[in-house]
Amino acid sequence: KNLSSPELMLLILSAFFHDIGMSPEEKEVLTWRKVWDDEPEFENAEEQKIYSEFNRFYSARPEQQEIIERLINQGKNTNADTIKAYLITEYIRQTHADRAREIIEKDWNNKIVYRDTDLTVEFAQTCYSHNEDALTLLDLDKNFLCGANTIACLPLVGVVLRLADILDFDAKR
Repeated sequence: KNLSSPELMLLILSAFFHDIGMSPEEKEVLTWRKVWDDEPEFENAEEQKIYSEFNRFYSARPEQQEIIERLINQGKNTNADTIKAYLITEYIRQTHADRAREIIEKDWNNKIVYRDTDLTVEFAQTCYSHNEDALTLLDLDKNFLCGANTIACLPLVGVVLRLADILDFDAKR
Protein backbone atom coordinates (compact mmCIF):
# COMPACT_ATOMS: atom_id res chain seq x y z
CA LYS A 1 0.00 0.00 0.00
CA ASN A 2 2.84 2.40 0.82
CA LEU A 3 5.10 1.43 -2.07
CA SER A 4 5.32 3.72 -5.08
CA SER A 5 4.43 2.49 -8.55
CA PRO A 6 8.11 2.43 -9.64
CA GLU A 7 9.02 0.40 -6.54
CA LEU A 8 6.25 -2.10 -7.27
CA MET A 9 7.30 -2.27 -10.92
CA LEU A 10 10.95 -2.90 -9.98
CA LEU A 11 9.96 -5.53 -7.42
CA ILE A 12 7.80 -7.47 -9.85
CA LEU A 13 10.33 -7.27 -12.68
CA SER A 14 13.30 -8.13 -10.48
CA ALA A 15 11.44 -11.16 -9.10
CA PHE A 16 11.22 -12.46 -12.66
CA PHE A 17 14.65 -11.35 -13.89
CA HIS A 18 17.13 -11.56 -11.01
CA ASP A 19 18.12 -15.16 -11.84
CA ILE A 20 17.96 -14.86 -15.63
CA GLY A 21 21.74 -15.35 -15.68
CA MET A 22 21.23 -18.90 -14.38
CA SER A 23 20.29 -19.85 -17.95
CA PRO A 24 23.36 -19.12 -20.05
CA GLU A 25 23.25 -19.48 -23.79
CA GLU A 26 24.22 -22.88 -25.14
CA LYS A 27 27.22 -21.40 -26.96
CA GLU A 28 28.63 -20.22 -23.62
CA VAL A 29 28.34 -23.69 -22.08
CA LEU A 30 29.93 -25.28 -25.15
CA THR A 31 32.77 -22.77 -24.92
CA TRP A 32 33.32 -23.52 -21.23
CA ARG A 33 33.48 -27.24 -22.01
CA LYS A 34 36.46 -26.56 -24.29
CA VAL A 35 38.59 -26.23 -21.16
CA TRP A 36 38.84 -30.03 -21.29
CA ASP A 37 39.81 -30.13 -24.99
CA ASP A 38 43.44 -30.84 -25.83
CA GLU A 39 43.62 -28.02 -28.39
CA PRO A 40 40.58 -25.75 -28.07
CA GLU A 41 39.69 -23.69 -31.11
CA PHE A 42 37.74 -20.45 -31.02
CA GLU A 43 35.57 -18.74 -33.62
CA ASN A 44 36.26 -15.21 -32.41
CA ALA A 45 37.72 -13.05 -29.65
CA GLU A 46 34.46 -13.08 -27.67
CA GLU A 47 34.52 -16.88 -27.49
CA GLN A 48 38.18 -16.73 -26.42
CA LYS A 49 37.22 -14.28 -23.64
CA ILE A 50 34.37 -16.53 -22.41
CA TYR A 51 36.76 -19.49 -22.40
CA SER A 52 39.47 -17.55 -20.54
CA GLU A 53 37.08 -16.48 -17.79
CA PHE A 54 35.95 -20.06 -17.18
CA ASN A 55 39.52 -21.34 -17.48
CA ARG A 56 40.55 -18.93 -14.70
CA PHE A 57 37.74 -20.32 -12.53
CA TYR A 58 38.74 -23.92 -13.34
CA SER A 59 42.46 -23.28 -12.81
CA ALA A 60 41.73 -22.11 -9.28
CA ARG A 61 40.47 -25.62 -8.47
CA PRO A 62 43.49 -27.93 -8.89
CA GLU A 63 41.97 -30.60 -6.63
CA GLN A 64 39.01 -30.94 -9.02
CA GLN A 65 41.40 -31.09 -11.98
CA GLU A 66 43.31 -33.94 -10.33
CA ILE A 67 40.13 -35.89 -9.60
CA ILE A 68 38.90 -35.49 -13.19
CA GLU A 69 42.26 -36.57 -14.60
CA ARG A 70 42.42 -39.59 -12.26
CA LEU A 71 38.87 -40.67 -13.19
CA ILE A 72 39.60 -40.37 -16.91
CA ASN A 73 42.80 -42.40 -16.48
CA GLN A 74 40.74 -45.08 -14.68
CA GLY A 75 38.23 -45.11 -17.54
CA LYS A 76 35.49 -43.63 -15.37
CA ASN A 77 34.45 -41.01 -17.90
CA THR A 78 30.87 -40.77 -16.62
CA ASN A 79 32.13 -39.86 -13.16
CA ALA A 80 34.53 -37.33 -14.66
CA ASP A 81 31.67 -35.82 -16.69
CA THR A 82 29.61 -35.49 -13.51
CA ILE A 83 32.35 -33.43 -11.87
CA LYS A 84 32.74 -31.32 -15.02
CA ALA A 85 29.00 -30.64 -15.00
CA TYR A 86 29.19 -29.73 -11.31
CA LEU A 87 32.00 -27.24 -12.03
CA ILE A 88 30.02 -25.62 -14.84
CA THR A 89 26.95 -25.43 -12.60
CA GLU A 90 28.97 -23.81 -9.83
CA TYR A 91 30.45 -21.32 -12.29
CA ILE A 92 26.97 -20.44 -13.53
CA ARG A 93 25.77 -19.94 -9.95
CA GLN A 94 28.71 -17.73 -9.02
CA THR A 95 28.53 -15.57 -12.17
CA HIS A 96 24.78 -15.44 -12.83
CA ALA A 97 24.30 -11.92 -11.45
CA ASP A 98 26.89 -10.55 -13.89
CA ARG A 99 25.18 -12.39 -16.75
CA ALA A 100 21.76 -11.04 -15.66
CA ARG A 101 23.10 -7.49 -15.72
CA GLU A 102 24.58 -8.05 -19.20
CA ILE A 103 21.30 -9.52 -20.52
CA ILE A 104 19.31 -6.60 -19.15
CA GLU A 105 21.76 -4.11 -20.65
CA LYS A 106 21.74 -5.83 -24.03
CA ASP A 107 18.09 -6.82 -24.43
CA TRP A 108 16.15 -4.47 -22.15
CA ASN A 109 17.97 -1.15 -22.43
CA ASN A 110 15.48 1.77 -22.48
CA LYS A 111 12.55 -0.66 -22.04
CA ILE A 112 12.19 -0.51 -18.25
CA VAL A 113 10.46 2.85 -18.05
CA TYR A 114 8.15 4.55 -15.57
CA ARG A 115 6.45 7.45 -17.36
CA ASP A 116 9.43 9.37 -18.80
CA THR A 117 12.08 7.89 -16.51
CA ASP A 118 14.27 5.07 -17.76
CA LEU A 119 14.85 2.66 -14.87
CA THR A 120 16.88 0.08 -16.80
CA VAL A 121 20.15 0.83 -14.96
CA GLU A 122 18.44 0.79 -11.57
CA PHE A 123 16.63 -2.43 -12.51
CA ALA A 124 19.91 -4.08 -13.52
CA GLN A 125 21.54 -2.88 -10.27
CA THR A 126 18.67 -4.30 -8.24
CA CYS A 127 18.91 -7.69 -9.96
CA TYR A 128 22.69 -7.70 -9.56
CA SER A 129 22.50 -6.67 -5.90
CA HIS A 130 20.86 -9.91 -4.78
CA ASN A 131 24.17 -11.69 -5.29
CA GLU A 132 26.33 -9.02 -3.66
CA ASP A 133 27.14 -8.35 -0.04
CA ALA A 134 24.01 -6.97 1.65
CA LEU A 135 25.79 -3.76 2.64
CA THR A 136 26.14 -2.78 -1.03
CA LEU A 137 22.41 -2.03 -0.94
CA LEU A 138 23.31 1.08 1.03
CA ASP A 139 25.09 2.40 -2.07
CA LEU A 140 21.81 2.49 -4.01
CA ASP A 141 19.80 5.71 -4.22
CA LYS A 142 17.29 5.99 -1.38
CA ASN A 143 15.28 8.72 -3.12
CA PHE A 144 15.52 8.00 -6.84
CA LEU A 145 13.31 10.57 -8.56
CA CYS A 146 10.97 8.87 -11.04
CA GLY A 147 8.59 11.74 -11.71
CA ALA A 148 6.80 14.59 -10.02
CA ASN A 149 6.33 13.59 -6.37
CA THR A 150 7.28 9.98 -7.18
CA ILE A 151 10.40 8.35 -5.79
CA ALA A 152 11.78 4.85 -5.54
CA CYS A 153 13.80 3.66 -2.56
CA LEU A 154 16.17 1.30 -4.35
CA PRO A 155 17.70 -0.21 -1.17
CA LEU A 156 14.19 -1.16 -0.04
CA VAL A 157 13.50 -2.85 -3.37
CA GLY A 158 16.81 -4.71 -3.05
CA VAL A 159 16.05 -5.86 0.50
CA VAL A 160 12.58 -7.13 -0.45
CA LEU A 161 14.07 -8.99 -3.44
CA ARG A 162 16.68 -10.62 -1.18
CA LEU A 163 14.06 -11.68 1.36
CA ALA A 164 11.82 -13.11 -1.35
CA ASP A 165 14.78 -14.97 -2.84
CA ILE A 166 15.70 -16.46 0.54
CA LEU A 167 12.09 -17.45 1.21
CA ASP A 168 11.82 -19.18 -2.17
CA PHE A 169 12.19 -22.60 -0.65
CA ASP A 170 12.86 -25.57 -2.86
CA ALA A 171 14.27 -29.07 -2.37
CA LYS A 172 17.77 -27.69 -1.74
CA ARG A 173 16.77 -25.24 1.02
